[in-house]
Amino acid sequence: GALDELTRMEMNDLLLRIRHETKASVLFVTHSISEAIYLSDKVVVFSKRPARVVKEMAIPLAAKPDDCAPYFAVVLVPGWERRI
Repeated sequence: GALDELTRMEMNDLLLRIRHETKASVLFVTHSISEAIYLSDKVVVFSKRPARVVKEMAIPLAAKPDDCAPYFAVVLVPGWERRI
């Protein structure tokens, strides 16, 4: 289900912390490009049906969880918030 904004941000930070501490691989599926960029070191964007890969992009800043990553997401991929 949907989370309120504060809880979603806390859960995202928890996921980053767990991933960093355990070095675990995580497959995260979301409809939010900014969330994908914040949580990932690689983002794969799919088209509508039939799903095809539209874009793949390495996200180097996601390797270090910090408070700045969401702001850099806008600089890294301008315009990705629009529907694909």
